[in-house]
Order: sequence, then structure tokens, then C-alpha cells
Amino acid sequence: MNEQVQQGGGSDSTGRVIKRCLVTGATGFVGRVLCEQLRQAGIFVRVVVREEQDGPWDEQVVCALEAAADNREALFEGVDTVFYLASIAHSKAAQHLYQSFNVDTCVSFAKAAANAGVGGFVYVSSTKATAEPYDQLVDEAFTEPPLDAYGTSKREAEEQLLALDSFLHLAIVRPCLIYGVGVKSNLDTMMKAIGKGVFPPLPETGARRSMVSVGDVSRALLAVAQSPVAHRQVYIVTDKQDYSVYEITRLIRAAFDKGPFKVTIPFFIFRLIGATGDLIKKIVKPFPVSSDTIHKLLGPARYSSDKLTRDTGWQPQDTFASQLPAMVQVYRQ
Repeated sequence: MNEQVQQGGGSDSTGRVIKRCLVTGATGFVGRVLCEQLRQAGIFVRVVVREEQDGPWDEQVVCALEAAADNREALFEGVDTVFYLASIAHSKAAQHLYQSFNVDTCVSFAKAAANAGVGGFVYVSSTKATAEPYDQLVDEAFTEPPLDAYGTSKREAEEQLLALDSFLHLAIVRPCLIYGVGVKSNLDTMMKAIGKGVFPPLPETGARRSMVSVGDVSRALLAVAQSPVAHRQVYIVTDKQDYSVYEITRLIRAAFDKGPFKVTIPFFIFRLIGATGDLIKKIVKPFPVSSDTIHKLLGPARYSSDKLTRDTGWQPQDTFASQLPAMVQVYRQ
């Protein structure tokens, strides 16, 4: 494997050269934005997809990720860096696939890439690869184990990739909650409910959460791929702005030309609802609300991306407020 470091392609004179890359998960929320940014940087983009489709890439290989070894030449010929974004996330129906797809398929794909002579591999993980930080501001040194199947699978994939010694450059990126045009998550559900006027008036609890734009995540992926310092490192990525849920709802309401709530539901009511849900789940049957649900809605989860800036010079360019007008415009259309 030959690792180039001279100026050219998507790099500067001190960084790794990226001329031809392969992207998995290219049709997803982050994947499409990443492909656009890579092409803008003058990098040839090949993607692997299950069905042929148009997109911001130069070439596509139609095959299952599980068949990487059988399609090694088509996938990896001439490729110097793989951006691995493919993942099964937060789907109850896919619980049994977390291990097989998020871990086994990912690691097998990485081994096939290494055997084909690919020098660089950038893996997109998640801050869910550790436990919730609660009232702490945490960085990459926070290693408490995750509490759900999704987070466990991302953590295990990280560990197995780091155990490989096949790549000349391997970096792992953990985005926190991502926002941007086309987002599909709890944030998407919140925006739709606020737009329709059916979202509850949440209180200001003082608890704050980290977020990051899809564009800044993509720029971070390119930054760690280019930086020699990033080899075998894990990086958290945020927009360096912490938001309370009350502030998020206020910003979204303003973007929808709605004023702030005149009255909010007291926090103790939400805690009571959560405790009631816990009791119902223990005694009767599954219930959609629990104390954990309330924490995810109103509790803190703050992360630091200072290490990413120190090592690569990356800085966030977006904030939630700056991206909201475009996000709301999509819903109005």
C-alpha cells in the first residue's frame, strides 16, 4: 500500500492525498452531502449501492456490502480511501441486525478493502458508542459502555477496526445529533409537530445538548481523512454550541413564524409521566413513554470536539439557527 503525502487532490502539502475514494451509505442523509463535498474538493467518488440510482458521484458499483470480497476489484481498484457510513440505526425491527450488519459486515468490508491495498479507512460511528454523559461535558476520554443495542454495535465495530493493523490510516468519527435539510430523526418529528401546532410547550430545564450540521460532519470526515495525526484516533464532532430543548423549540417556532409559548408544562409533570410509564412497563405491558424517554427529550448530553480542532484544524461553519430557514422551507414546500 502506497501512502502519498505530497500536494494534490483533496489535501494540502502536509496532509494525506485523497484522489479516489469509495463511499458506503452514500444515499443516506450524510452520505449525499459528503459525496458532494468530496467532488467539490476534486476527489473522484465511487459509491457502493444496492440499486443503481442517480447521485452526486462519479461511479457506482451495484452490490451488497456483504459481498465486498467477491467484488473486490470493482469496488477498490484505484481507491486510496474508504468512507464507511453504512449502518442500521435505531430501528426496533432491525435489533437482530445490529451485530450482523453494523459489526460483522463493517469489519469484513474493512478487511476486504485492506486486502485490496486501500490505505485509508474513515468510519462513521456515533456518540451513542458510549453511555449518556448526563450532566458532564465529555470528550473522547469518556469510555462508559453504551446502554442500548445500537450503541453497543457501534462501539464493538470501533474496537474491532482499531484492532486491525492493515491500514496506513484509520480514523473514527462520532457525530452527535445531526441537523440539516432532509434530516430524518426525532428532530424531524419535532419540526413537523411544531409546524402543525401540536408540539407540547416544553419547559426550560437548563439541560443542554450538543448538535452538529450535516455539512460540518462531512467536512470533519474529510479533515480526519487528510490529517496524518488522525491515524487510529477517535473524534467527536459538534458545532460547539449547546442547546436546550426549550431553545430548539423556540427557534423552530420562530422559523415557522410562531411566537414563544406563553405557558409551559412544568418539568415535574414530565417526570411524573416518565415514572408512571416505568411502572406500567414493569406491571402490565410495553409503554411508549418512560423515564429514559423523558431524559432523551429534556435531559443533558454535552460533548466536546476540541480534539478534532486541535488535531486537524477543523472548525464548525454552521449553527442550528443558521440552517433552520432552509430546513423549514423544505417543510413548507
